[in-house]
Amino acid sequence: MQIESKFILLSKLTVEGPLRMKEEYVEGILETPTIIEETVPEQLKGAFGQAVHTVQQLPVPIRDSFSSGLKIPLSKHFDVWIVFSLSYLRILLPSQQRRTGYL
Repeated sequence: MQIESKFILLSKLTVEGPLRMKEEYVEGILETPTIIEETVPEQLKGAFGQAVHTVQQLPVPIRDSFSSGLKIPLSKHFDVWIVFSLSYLRILLPSQQRRTGYL
């Protein structure tokens, strides 16, 4: 049996200064798993059909919320600071100058 699922991560990138950036993870979306019907074993096809029928009989708002996926708010919980070091830039620039002839 083959089940496929996706997790989508939405993030926001902001520049906090000349040497700092912040990436904030805003929301995660766990999409409804997809079962490839051709891969379901014969022993499970009856139960699979009953499960599909049960889901189809749910009220439309509940069914729609399942189909759009589970949204998990992540803001103010997960963020990453990206800091650029001046010493790294000083080391990088001379080596770039030797290689390319620029700067």
